[in-house]
Amino acid sequence: MRFRNGRWYARVTVNKNRRPTFELPTCSSETSARARAAEMSRIVTELRKADRLDLANAILARAAHATDMKPVRTMVAKLVAGHYQDSPRSACEVTFKKLGLQWTSGELHRKHPKRVKLKASAKDDEYRLAKLYPALGSLTLDAITVDHVDDALDDLDGELSPNTVKQYAQVVRRVLALAVYPCKLIPVSPIPAGWLPPGGSSKAFGFLYPEEEAQLMAGAEPVVMRLFWGFMAREGLRKGEALRLTWDAIDLKRGNIRLDKNKTNAPREWPLGDDVARALRVWRKLNPRSVYVFDGVGADPRAASLRDAMKAAGIDRPELYESTDERQPFRIHDLRSTMITLRLAMGWSERWVMDRSGHTTSGQLQNYYRGTAQDAGWLAPLDEAIPELARAAQRAPEKAPPKGGRGQTRRRRPLSPTVSPGCAREDLNLHELPRRNLNPVRLPIPPLALAVVMVGDSPPCDNPEPLPWAELPPLFCPPRSSGRASSRGSSHSRPSSAAVRATRR
Repeated sequence: MRFRNGRWYARVTVNKNRRPTFELPTCSSETSARARAAEMSRIVTELRKADRLDLANAILARAAHATDMKPVRTMVAKLVAGHYQDSPRSACEVTFKKLGLQWTSGELHRKHPKRVKLKASAKDDEYRLAKLYPALGSLTLDAITVDHVDDALDDLDGELSPNTVKQYAQVVRRVLALAVYPCKLIPVSPIPAGWLPPGGSSKAFGFLYPEEEAQLMAGAEPVVMRLFWGFMAREGLRKGEALRLTWDAIDLKRGNIRLDKNKTNAPREWPLGDDVARALRVWRKLNPRSVYVFDGVGADPRAASLRDAMKAAGIDRPELYESTDERQPFRIHDLRSTMITLRLAMGWSERWVMDRSGHTTSGQLQNYYRGTAQDAGWLAPLDEAIPELARAAQRAPEKAPPKGGRGQTRRRRPLSPTVSPGCAREDLNLHELPRRNLNPVRLPIPPLALAVVMVGDSPPCDNPEPLPWAELPPLFCPPRSSGRASSRGSSHSRPSSAAVRATRR
């Protein structure tokens, strides 16, 4: 028994090479501490009889932190009775790092699809676990104690906020819980109830005013990066949701978007802003073969890159870059706050905003609201705010007409009139008539209705036979009969080439 820094510690002998020390946080006196140490020694004796000393560390850790020893005794009794014979003895061969990689890679989800969900934020968990592997990665799951976990968290960067440290602790607790079930590698987790460290107070976050966002959109960063930032600021998606967005999820014709897979596993769908839909249509024409909408942004864009782009664009508001105990510097996630803040300030309903942000309660939504955006207005149209997209939209050619074929209509070129000079009326201005080809063979209406006859002593037309003028409208009058026969033997012959050339002159 030891008493150090106001707490009792018990050292238990498992075998001649293993004498782990456990903190007794629930024991406030020496009497209770000695009773707990004796109870832990009896547990080791029972495990030795059952030949299950491979589980001693995990069970002793639970016994050391337990407020009620009855569940621990029950578990040990079942273990000795053989109720956990299916529990593999290979737990000593499975390290913390191995199980963590199986979880973040999705292997555990494939093995236990009903018990382990496939997390959309697996990349974040993988990043946090990589920070913990130097301290915990080589330890087998049955050898890990709560002291190991505490030391691993203490080894993290001292500048991490309490909320960030809590996130690291949650990841460790989740891996060890998976080792208990459904993996069944250890009977109990060494993490006791109530161990999770408390988070700190919430920091102040920022958002972009419309004029600042317009400066960012007109900056010198790649177009895909600015489109990615502008899309998040106008539609309010999470970073991971926007990065995984494919063209199949966007209806460019109707301007709708659907998110079937997201953080909350609650599919949602809504109409895009008109300017966002126009910008995406132009971007699709520029990238017709891409699968992801923002292909080229990268797997995990960092907030530091965004802040550098903001500085380069001339955004100099100091609170956007401050990093203190009270304020967080601007992050990519704050683009989501920009949409929520500006929309709520403009009077849009919470239901409308939550349909896009994916929040389910008003309290969650209010965490993103910044109260200094009154009368700030809304962001500039995205298709106009990014100069490259605006120029591409202006250069985009109009849709070419179909070239004919089955089910298509061929455009006919304008046709000019071919009127014989001897068949022109004096009061008729040919330049004011519609430009029509008067060839009776190509027109579907009766050819006699198109005759423009001569007036007075004009030369006769090339009509070899008398025509039924009584059937014509009153506009027309009969020409003088020529008595000449047509060389083609038709009463509806074409005007001569010389007559056509004379008319065009």
